[in-house]
Amino acid sequence: KPSTTVRLFNRGDYYTAHGSDAVFAAKEVFKSTGVVKMIGAEGKQIQSLVLNKLSFESFVRNLLLVKQYRVEIYVNKGTSKFNDWVVEYKGSPGNLTQFEDLLFSVDVVLSSSVIAVKIGRDTKNKVVGVGFVDVSERKLCVCEFSDDDHFSNLEALVVQVGPKECLLPGTNGSQEFVTIKKVVERSGVLVTPRKKTEFSTDGLAQDLNRLIAFKKGQQENAMAMPETNLTTAVCALNAIIKFLEVSAKYLH
Repeated sequence: KPSTTVRLFNRGDYYTAHGSDAVFAAKEVFKSTGVVKMIGAEGKQIQSLVLNKLSFESFVRNLLLVKQYRVEIYVNKGTSKFNDWVVEYKGSPGNLTQFEDLLFSVDVVLSSSVIAVKIGRDTKNKVVGVGFVDVSERKLCVCEFSDDDHFSNLEALVVQVGPKECLLPGTNGSQEFVTIKKVVERSGVLVTPRKKTEFSTDGLAQDLNRLIAFKKGQQENAMAMPETNLTTAVCALNAIIKFLEVSAKYLH
């Protein structure tokens, strides 16, 4: 797993972290690794740390809002004899939906904006398509612009918008991906690779019609809106909608 992803295990009345996550959590929460215990059979031992509910909440809040990490919470769906640990919920700086109760239980104003970037081409220039979603502000935005090989305009946009997370299609395989990743990370934004197939228009019309609160008398057809002519950008927007698994209640 990436070093910026922390996995925690829900034990009912408390939570545990294991391996490198246990050592990291001990340093962050208790400022000491002395609380880390070794568990398991001889030769197969692993570091383990117990967190009570209060420590867990403080740790997760710090991971998502300050350190810009991803968090995965696992729960045991198995029996007393056979464990079956599955992801109960997960979050990242741009996708806080499943941690709302925890994060909003404190008096803090959260911005959980996320952008997605897709690169297209016209006859002469590189075209950068950007989708933007801020659930807390109930905003969906798209834009397109030409850019140079250093993605100077994209970097200026990232600085201005200040997203918590950026989705990029594919993996570290291409030089373009590596360049954009460096540009975005310079502004302290977490980069999350996603499948290239998510950066498409598949299901977009249906999702936008469900998410957009149309004005009274307005034609309830999102694809009739002029913004949808920005085809590269709306593909990026669609990737965010799939990533957030956002429902209408969060944007209306």
